[in-house]
Parts: sequence; C-alpha cells; structure tokens
Amino acid sequence: MGVNSKSFVSKKNAALGPVAKGRPKGSKSLVPQSVKASLKKVLTDIATENPAMIRDAIERGISAKPPYSFSYLQLAAHYIDGKPSDKIEHEGNVSFTWLTTEPTE
Repeated sequence: MGVNSKSFVSKKNAALGPVAKGRPKGSKSLVPQSVKASLKKVLTDIATENPAMIRDAIERGISAKPPYSFSYLQLAAHYIDGKPSDKIEHEGNVSFTWLTTEPTE
C-alpha cells in the first residue's frame, strides 16, 4: 500500500495545509520570449516618443479610487524611496544577551 502524495501533508506543514509544488522544471513559459521582447519594444517606443502618455496614465492610476490606486502608489514609493531591501545594514555591535535566561555576571 503506497502513500498518496497528493493528499500527504507532513506534520511540519500540517497547519499550512497542502504544500504547493510550484511550476515543474522544464515546463514551457506561459508567455514566449518573443512576445515579451515585442511588448518591451512597443512600450519602450511609447515611452521615448510620447512620455506625456505614460505620465498621464500614472497620474490617473495614482488618483484612482482604492484598490486600483495601490499598485501605482506602491510603484511611486519604490521609485522615490527605493525598494525595501531584505538585508538591514547596521554599524556597531549588537548584543542579544537580554534574550538568554541565564543570569549575567
């Protein structure tokens, strides 16, 4: 009697439910590279030939009602403030002795 891998959930991930497998290796892209390249060329041409159109679209997006404005505001924040990094840079020493339960001398 084998284990049904589709319904198997380890104890570690039991609270999370079934574990997603993601996209299988070697599977084809949903959007071919040629389509991506064509779209990139069209958008680059529009941005260089008519930047006012891009500006108007962004302004309309920012001033739209929620939830439609969120992605435009997030994009603006990333360009103005920079995208948040995963690493936190710091200077100096960090002490975690207050986390221990052992008495300090």
